[in-house]
Amino acid sequence: MIRERKPRIDIIGMFNGHGTVTRTGSPNKWFLLCEKCGEEHEQTSREIKKGCAPRKCVAFKPHNWSGIDREDFVLRRLYNITIDDFNGMIKFQNNKCGICFKEFSANRSSINIDHDHETGEVRGLLCSGCNTGLGQLGDNIEGIKKALYYLENSPFNEFKYSRAR
Repeated sequence: MIRERKPRIDIIGMFNGHGTVTRTGSPNKWFLLCEKCGEEHEQTSREIKKGCAPRKCVAFKPHNWSGIDREDFVLRRLYNITIDDFNGMIKFQNNKCGICFKEFSANRSSINIDHDHETGEVRGLLCSGCNTGLGQLGDNIEGIKKALYYLENSPFNEFKYSRAR
């Protein structure tokens, strides 16, 4: 006994709020001409009837989208600054690290936002090396003064001179 497929329901020409069904696709799939991007997206008849937006569309936003892009959302949550503040800081620092003055690369992920861990206040933008070094020195002035004193008065210098005599 050969089982036949259930015949398709003809929904060509139907509009569901996101686009109009133009043609059939693979079994139980239809092509929807999207109003927002002008491209055809394949959807099931159930998605079309429920009025679901095509997920493949570049203009697709999930139902719980807040209206704020992800990068802006992360900056607001972690540092209490907006993406515009961040871009302004880059421009203010001439696209350079605040300590070593090396130019930042085009990749924004290499830019570190330096902030006070106690108050959360943003101090500036640093390269990865400077931000790591500052953190390793205790993120405070005393640690930096000790490192500076060490560099200026290294005990090994006295050892080298006493051995050479």
